[in-house]
Amino acid sequence: AVPPTYPTLTAPGAAGVRPGSAAALPLAGTNLADPTGVWSSLPGLAFTADAKDATKVTLKADVPAAAPVGAHFVRVATQAGVSNLKAVCVDDLPDVPETDKARDRKSAQPVPGACAVVGTATAEAADFFRFPVEAGKPVTVEVIARRLGSPLDPVIVLSDGSGRELPGAYADDTPGLQGDARYTVTPKEKGELVVEVRDSTYRGGPDYAYRLRIGAFPGATTAFPLFVQRGKSADVTFTGPALDGVKPVTVNAPADPTAAVVYVAPKRADGPSGWPVPVRLTDVPQAVESEPN
Repeated sequence: AVPPTYPTLTAPGAAGVRPGSAAALPLAGTNLADPTGVWSSLPGLAFTADAKDATKVTLKADVPAAAPVGAHFVRVATQAGVSNLKAVCVDDLPDVPETDKARDRKSAQPVPGACAVVGTATAEAADFFRFPVEAGKPVTVEVIARRLGSPLDPVIVLSDGSGRELPGAYADDTPGLQGDARYTVTPKEKGELVVEVRDSTYRGGPDYAYRLRIGAFPGATTAFPLFVQRGKSADVTFTGPALDGVKPVTVNAPADPTAAVVYVAPKRADGPSGWPVPVRLTDVPQAVESEPN
């Protein structure tokens, strides 16, 4: 068992920091007074901790412009010990906090057409968000929860601006997303859409955090090839919806024998990045099939 004097981080891990920005990320927990340091899984991102009392800590950092989009992790250390891991998202979409007052389509919270809503699911309820769209321009809506360690099993449902559900615009357990949900739609008319976010069985609570990404970003479900040899480089492509214009990414795999995976995000020449997908590392030489064979 963890000693009761050890620091813990209890705040949801859905909040984000933007590459190339100065970040001040507040987290809640216990036994956080007088922190001695912060460990981060993101190279080049050195957090400092400022704790005025035992239940709050603010992590401060200058986020490198080249910081990769995705979930990274931090631990806070005190003289009593080291805390549990907590996710920190690096995202090139701006954060928008949930107001927790939009419980139906009519009262849906207005948000920008390119943003990441930081929310928490409430038991026996759903959250609704309204955002602008352009005719003929694809927009992707994605909930990141399980991939952050949240117990939320998200479901998303899309409706038009009048509140009518779009045919088939429902997502639950999207393949490749570890139980999370994503849907891409191309509106026929300029206007607004409403997205409903809830747990699949209407569970909720303080730990049921999620990050709702909205925008014209590519949605990858997997990378190809699936493996890259340690210490080698390879061009990785992606499969999934809304990938037009996404170019291969060159992966320089670390030689570290303890490293098991690297994460690679799809991105177009302009616009926000898609959420990264894993590429496994192996000691075995890799070759890519060529056609015809």
